[in-house]
Amino acid sequence: MFDKERFAQLLIHAKGEHHSLNKFSWGCDISPSHLSRYIRKVLPNPPKSETLKKIASNSEGRVSYEELLLTCGVVDLNIMNESYDDPNSFAKKIEDIIANSGMELTPAIEENLLQLIKLTIKTAQLNKNSGGE
Repeated sequence: MFDKERFAQLLIHAKGEHHSLNKFSWGCDISPSHLSRYIRKVLPNPPKSETLKKIASNSEGRVSYEELLLTCGVVDLNIMNESYDDPNSFAKKIEDIIANSGMELTPAIEENLLQLIKLTIKTAQLNKNSGGE
């Protein structure tokens, strides 16, 4: 689910203290008014992944692409709330999700999925260690 509040905070953080919104948006090759609408939480839908990549790469390391994906609802952390006694049952669930999606699993998509799974596990571990759920 798209968290407009958190996304607005991430945009402000990505921009940094020493950059104007105009300067940051030009560096991202995104309209300043468009970014402003996200900061003001006016737009109901998250930006496309290409836009998120531009924001992350222009943030000078202040926010990551993965963090933006999570905030925009592209990665669902709820899968980490399930318990799997058998690791094969988790793998089977992943296979079923992919099979039901109808998408072709190219090497690039496979690598992206692996990175997202690693990020999800890391985020769940951080949440567990910090007392979050």
